[in-house]
Amino acid sequence: MASVTKVEILPKAFEYDGCTIYLLEVIKTGTPEYIAVVAFEYEGMKTRPFSIPFKTREELRAKILAEVAKLKMYIYTMGKEKVREVLR
Repeated sequence: MASVTKVEILPKAFEYDGCTIYLLEVIKTGTPEYIAVVAFEYEGMKTRPFSIPFKTREELRAKILAEVAKLKMYIYTMGKEKVREVLR
């Protein structure tokens, strides 16, 4: 039986809890280690691209959800204007 290869075309954008997540690039660094380059946009604020190391899709998903929560926590504790300054 022939093997099936799954190909995803990047960049890709998706929504989670009001936040747009941009998956810009995935780099294979080892077996089975990868680095994803992502950026977030929330309430008119966009982060710079940053990297997230991961081994499985589930781990990447969990780390992205944690980063969204951190961004929202920063906005809640510091205020939008301060976070907007930091993101520039």
